[in-house]
Amino acid sequence: MLAPKTNEKQIKKPLPFYLFAIFCFLACHPSRPSSYPRPPTPATRATSYFFLNPITCQNELNRRQIRWQAAEAVAGVRTPVRLMSPLHGIQFHSPLPPSKRNHTLQEIFDCRMLLALDDFAALLAPYRVVEVIYISAYRHPPPHWTLQHGKTRHPAGLAIDIATFIFSDGSSIQVKDHFYGRIGDTTCGSKANPPTSLIPQALILRKIICKTATAKVFNVLLTPNYNAAHRDHFHFDISHQASFFVR
Repeated sequence: MLAPKTNEKQIKKPLPFYLFAIFCFLACHPSRPSSYPRPPTPATRATSYFFLNPITCQNELNRRQIRWQAAEAVAGVRTPVRLMSPLHGIQFHSPLPPSKRNHTLQEIFDCRMLLALDDFAALLAPYRVVEVIYISAYRHPPPHWTLQHGKTRHPAGLAIDIATFIFSDGSSIQVKDHFYGRIGDTTCGSKANPPTSLIPQALILRKIICKTATAKVFNVLLTPNYNAAHRDHFHFDISHQASFFVR
C-alpha cells in the first residue's frame, strides 16, 4: 500500500534542525580548512587520489577487492600498506626474492598509490603483462623531511620506478634496453619524437607510457627522455598539484 503524499510546504522543521544547519555551515565553511583539503580544480585522477583521507582510501581498496594489509609505520608515509594480490592479474614487486618481499621497506606504499597502480594495471592488462618489476618505491626520507600534505614522491610512498615488464609468453621488456629514446625528446603527443629504433619492444613501451599519460593516472611520468638518472626506468608519482607532466 502506498503511503499518502505529504505536502512538503506544510512540514515545519523543529528548532534543533536550524541549530544543526548553522553548526554545519560554520564547521564546513571554506574559511575553516579541514585536515584533508579539497583537491584543486581541475584535478587529475591522480590528484583526486592524493586528497583521499586514510579511511576513504582503504574503503576504496576494499571496494575494488584489492588484497592489502596495513604495514608497519614508516617515516613519511601517511597510510602505509602492502599489496598482497595481483592487480588485474598483474604482480607488482621489487627484484627481491618472494621470501623477502613481505619484510622489506621497498614494498611499502601509501594507500593512495595502490589506487593509481590499480588503474595503471587495468591499462597494462590488454598487453598481456603479468609482472611489473620496480627498482624503487618507498625511500626513507632525509633527516629534515617532514610529513605534510605537500610532501610526495618516494619518501611519502607515492612514487614508483618501474624497470621491467614481463609478459604471459615469458618474454620481458626492460626500459634500460628497449626504450630507445634521447634526452630532451618529447615522449607523447602530436609532437612526440619516435624511438631511435622502431623495434617492437620500443613501440610497446611508447604505447604503455602514452596510454598512461592520456589517462592521467599519475601526475608525473618520467622516462629516459628526461635525464640520465632515468635511463633505466619509468618514474610515476601522484601529488597534490593539478599540474601534469610527462617527458
